[in-house]
Amino acid sequence: RVTTMNHRLTIKQAARLLDARAISSVELSSFCRSWAEAGEQVWGLNAFESFVSNEEMTDRAKASDDRRRLNQSRGVFDGIPISVKANIAVSSLPLTAGSKILGKGHHERHPVGYDADVVRRLAMDSGAVIVGATSMDEFGMGSLGNTSTNPDGTPRWTKNPLPLLRNLLPILHPKGEWKDQDLVALIRLSKDEISELHEKAKDGEAGEFYSAGGSSCGSAASVAHGSSLLSLGTDTGGSVRLPS
Repeated sequence: RVTTMNHRLTIKQAARLLDARAISSVELSSFCRSWAEAGEQVWGLNAFESFVSNEEMTDRAKASDDRRRLNQSRGVFDGIPISVKANIAVSSLPLTAGSKILGKGHHERHPVGYDADVVRRLAMDSGAVIVGATSMDEFGMGSLGNTSTNPDGTPRWTKNPLPLLRNLLPILHPKGEWKDQDLVALIRLSKDEISELHEKAKDGEAGEFYSAGGSSCGSAASVAHGSSLLSLGTDTGGSVRLPS
């Protein structure tokens, strides 16, 4: 079976591979986490504000794999790695809305302690695996992904990953067309191999970058990059529509 002309799995494709036992949710979640970290550390995407612990992520993924083995899958989202905009509550993460006032960038994490209803329905009821909280314009007030700040007060842009992805894809898979076995091999790459691929794609870049839009900049960047298969955002005046 031939998939799309890029590396990004759709939820439907991933669910099919999970149901066929071609991959496990533990493997898929670990891949997305390593892919996300390479995007942050090598490319400087600033798509994520914080990550759930590896232990929490792996426990959720193992529980999903156990349900599939018992033919008790909770549906298409079961075992699928997702990310959540930083103004939507995830119990184990700080709820910062992209603002230092609410703890963004603080070394000490202060988990909010409860889940938003949409998070509960996706993660608890449907079995999705949360990777982390995505960056956003502070309090949702922005359209370029540039109104959040680093701990030292300097602007923290969320970058559009597409220019770097154009460099990465020919390195990753020169043949162009992706078959199931190619996707499985990709998902099983080690963290070091993923980092090395990102380094190669970064070589030759002039240092310029494009905005990911806003205010749901990190949600869009994480899905475009492939570090989550779905991301929750919010929209009042275009905060999902602009990044998309």
